[in-house]
Amino acid sequence: MLAQYVILGLLMEGPKHGYEIKQIIERWSGLFWKVSFGSLYPALHRLTENGCISIDAGSGTDTLRRKTFRLTEKGEAVLRAWLLEPAEGTGVSRNNTNEFMLKFTFFGYLTYEERDKLIACRLTKVKKKLDEMEARREKIKNSKERPGFYAWAMRDLIIRSVALEYEWLQAVRQNQSDGPQ
Repeated sequence: MLAQYVILGLLMEGPKHGYEIKQIIERWSGLFWKVSFGSLYPALHRLTENGCISIDAGSGTDTLRRKTFRLTEKGEAVLRAWLLEPAEGTGVSRNNTNEFMLKFTFFGYLTYEERDKLIACRLTKVKKKLDEMEARREKIKNSKERPGFYAWAMRDLIIRSVALEYEWLQAVRQNQSDGPQ
């Protein structure tokens, strides 16, 4: 489902063909999210059927004709609606972190107020998760049943990752521009 929104976001920049869309996704989000041709082309088909994108058939022979996908007004409205919803769930998990990061990529299409509200919402969720994790760590630290070194080190890495996201969000919020992105 996320693939459809990412496609819409990429098409905000202008028309693209399927292979180009896949290359762009791999370039900027390959570390935390990937899309295969097996999910890309069905998503493009669904978006076309729903009227969110249109297709321009390219020149060349029938077998080599490259289709170019273009965003419609409906597609732009669908993208905006998705961007304005806070990432799924009330907590901080891998899935909603990935969704937030994908949305964040397209925050430049929102107003300063809209971006700030979404970043503030994410900050609240991340801070709550961080506080819960640190409290749990202290409880375990003071108990007799402490996990082994490697389990403890893994827990520490997860807490540091959440703390880093919190610090990063604070910096982004403080430094974001209120002008066009």
